[in-house]
Amino acid sequence: MTLQTLSMILLAAVFHATWNILAKSSQHNETLLWLQMIISTLVLTPFVFLSYGMPPAAAWPTLLASGILQALYYMFLSRCYSIGNLSIVYPFVRGSAPVFVCLFSFLLGLEHLSFPVVIALLLTVSGIYLTNMPQLTLSSISAPIRTLIHDKPTRFSLFTGIMIACYTLIDKQNIKYCDPILVYYIICIIPSLLLAPSILKKKEIKAELQHKGWIRACLVSL
Repeated sequence: MTLQTLSMILLAAVFHATWNILAKSSQHNETLLWLQMIISTLVLTPFVFLSYGMPPAAAWPTLLASGILQALYYMFLSRCYSIGNLSIVYPFVRGSAPVFVCLFSFLLGLEHLSFPVVIALLLTVSGIYLTNMPQLTLSSISAPIRTLIHDKPTRFSLFTGIMIACYTLIDKQNIKYCDPILVYYIICIIPSLLLAPSILKKKEIKAELQHKGWIRACLVSL
């Protein structure tokens, strides 16, 4: 891996953590996440149509599948942030996702897991496990398992990680047909349409746009 690639990954991680902190700070998580999809769609529309046009017909089945999974992802993520602590939920969600990506890729025969990758996955799982231990004692060693069974934020975090892994594998296929920016644009439109009925029914948009909520929505979109 080159220094440029590593720098881009680290910068992306900073951006990702930042928008998740902003999402957690909102009292209307699901509405905020929906608004950021609308903002992203509006901003990207002229650029996408001038530069890319429409995706080829062969890409639509996987684009639709990814969009549906993205909608479920946003539903689970907003639920996590509504009832859970960011310091627990975020590491679980983002740590479990690459583990599931590698596991699913291996089971589907898409990739071979090398020894260093296996070690990295074990370290990631260990980190998630330790994060969910109240203290480093033998009596607490089974606490994360009990938490997964009985704690709603932890269960929603697990579901969210699985959704991320699923749409990540599908988007790997999508970028064979389309530019990544076009893929992102389409999978902003699909979940925003799917979630619109429930969001508009809640009538929380006005409340979210007040008290500088629109600034937060723009920053999350950015």
